[in-house]
Amino acid sequence: EGSATESYRCKHTLRGHGGDVLDVAWSPDDKYLASTSIDNSIIVWDAGNFPERATTIRGHQGMVKGVVWDPIGKYLASQSTDRTLRVWRVGDWVEETKISDPFVKCGGTTSFLRIGWSPDGQYVVSSHAMNNEGPVAKIIERDEWKARMDFVGHRRAIESVRFNPNLFYYDKKHTS
Repeated sequence: EGSATESYRCKHTLRGHGGDVLDVAWSPDDKYLASTSIDNSIIVWDAGNFPERATTIRGHQGMVKGVVWDPIGKYLASQSTDRTLRVWRVGDWVEETKISDPFVKCGGTTSFLRIGWSPDGQYVVSSHAMNNEGPVAKIIERDEWKARMDFVGHRRAIESVRFNPNLFYYDKKHTS
């Protein structure tokens, strides 16, 4: 009572990757936990039945350094040292799209690649891309999977992006 301490204990050990785990992410409904590894794979764990796997996703040809769930629950996106960002369908775990153009000139200089999905699910943003020889974060539109916009201004490779989880609305009544 009145204590600010917490205590934890290991409930499950999730084994399956052939190398170090580089990123983990919970699905929006907490049904799955995705983990990525230097073994080029993504393991999707069934959180209701740990340590059971829902699936193992293979397709990247390099270390998978980042993973993020679509907040709507339809997709899982991953980014790898193979210079691709891939979007996987949650229903059947099949690749929806592979995006490589913005990453062709990227070097392997980042320790990790933390990608982000907008809270409304309309955009996924890469953490390391290039535009006119400069580092950018590519903003990729949902459904067409086109990268038409960038976040610019960095001088070195971008390793991580994160959206504010709150949605903001424009209120015309309170403008002057």
